[in-house]
Amino acid sequence: MSLIRLPIVQTAVLGLLLLGKNWAAEKPVLSNLFPPTCQVNNSVDVVATGKFPKWPLSVWSSHSSIRWECQSESGKLRATVGPDVPVGVHWVRLYDAAGATDTRPFLVGKHPQQNEIEPNNLPSQANEVAMLPWTINGTLSKRGDVDLFAVNLQAGQSLAVTVDSAKWLLSPADVSIQILDPKGFVLAENLDHVGLDPYLEYQTNETIKVIVKVFAFPAAPDSTIGFSGGADWNYRMVLSPTPEPFASTLDYDSQVLLDAQRIDLPPALHGTLEIALPVTLPARLGGTLMEPGQKQFFSFDAKTGNHYRVKAMAREFGSDLDPTLAIYDSKSKELVKLDDAGDVRDPIVNWVCPADGTYTIGVSDFHRMGGSRYRHLTTVEQVKPSFTLSVASEMFESSVNREGEIPIQILREAGFAGVISVALDGNSGSIQCLQGESKSGDETASKIVLKWTGSQPFQGPITIVGRSEGSPDALATAPRSKAIWISVAE
Repeated sequence: MSLIRLPIVQTAVLGLLLLGKNWAAEKPVLSNLFPPTCQVNNSVDVVATGKFPKWPLSVWSSHSSIRWECQSESGKLRATVGPDVPVGVHWVRLYDAAGATDTRPFLVGKHPQQNEIEPNNLPSQANEVAMLPWTINGTLSKRGDVDLFAVNLQAGQSLAVTVDSAKWLLSPADVSIQILDPKGFVLAENLDHVGLDPYLEYQTNETIKVIVKVFAFPAAPDSTIGFSGGADWNYRMVLSPTPEPFASTLDYDSQVLLDAQRIDLPPALHGTLEIALPVTLPARLGGTLMEPGQKQFFSFDAKTGNHYRVKAMAREFGSDLDPTLAIYDSKSKELVKLDDAGDVRDPIVNWVCPADGTYTIGVSDFHRMGGSRYRHLTTVEQVKPSFTLSVASEMFESSVNREGEIPIQILREAGFAGVISVALDGNSGSIQCLQGESKSGDETASKIVLKWTGSQPFQGPITIVGRSEGSPDALATAPRSKAIWISVAE
């Protein structure tokens, strides 16, 4: 067999071609943070796992008062949370000139916290909880793993246990919790509260040391029979002496709505159409359906052709209520009735008023049940012609001088028919973007594509704004309220 000899230059070129992507700088990958939480006005050392070809990296945070510092050892970070950072979920991203990682969630809480200490699989190894309220960060790190925590309770004392895992920490774990007596008998348990994350309340009538047991199954069902685990099966557990069923597991953007000023409907009043509570719009009403089959009603004045939106929040924040909304005219005729909004069990009614008059909204439970946990927050407002913009991804990538695309979804509300101009706003001067235009009645009415090019490497958040005459500007939003990021690699 004869050998083909190539000139040195050709050999070098062929070698580069064979190397393929190894020829280019490799971007970092962030797969996990632990602990993924910190108390407000405090600091915590965090271990990042993933692939970091270069270290240190630049760090971006969704809140300017969460300061991140890379330590000398690869993957080691320190987060400092300022006193003005709101309790809830925030986001962090690592990046360098080669590219940016996906964002990871970072939860800010109000209670002191500690990390679990292994081993703690047996009652004799249970981590002692020194005080309440307290936050524990843990990982169910391997198949069959369980974590145990010992809590001393006085007679008459309550213990509320809230776990954040699958919903906010993006963990692949379906976590469950149990409260055990010293002999290992189950006193109380919960598998799911909001989504896959559990919540549990227990009150004792004796002085006792209880064991809180944390374990998990795969969030995506597989052939596993038994407890499971993995390196990223993280959870945050809040132990509190005060029941908090409608707090920690709520969508944190909506927590502001839940905590804001509202009208609280007395449980025993406004139970029929004839004694509905008159309100002015916009209205926010909180209520509890204490008895089986109970309903609550409130009325408002509406104008012909105006658009209105009625929303009932319940399952979203852990209520047992499966809410149903109904709208009635002045003759008690039911005009609209809605139980679920698609796959969401909390209904949203978008309604156009057929004639001037007084209309009544009724809130009830689909299963005709009731009790102290059957709470709702119902809002009603007039919706004026407007539009919103959104993108399906949080990050858009390209390389220098290579054209990229950003598809923009456009939602027109209440008959809005204006021309909308969409463009990048306040971005780096190295990003050139063609302005897009959306017109009602053609294929651009609900979707357009922005074309953009980066003339030099760039990593950073950008703002996409829509403008239309006679309507307020609208900023495009990314999934889970994350910032939209552009990555231009070398």
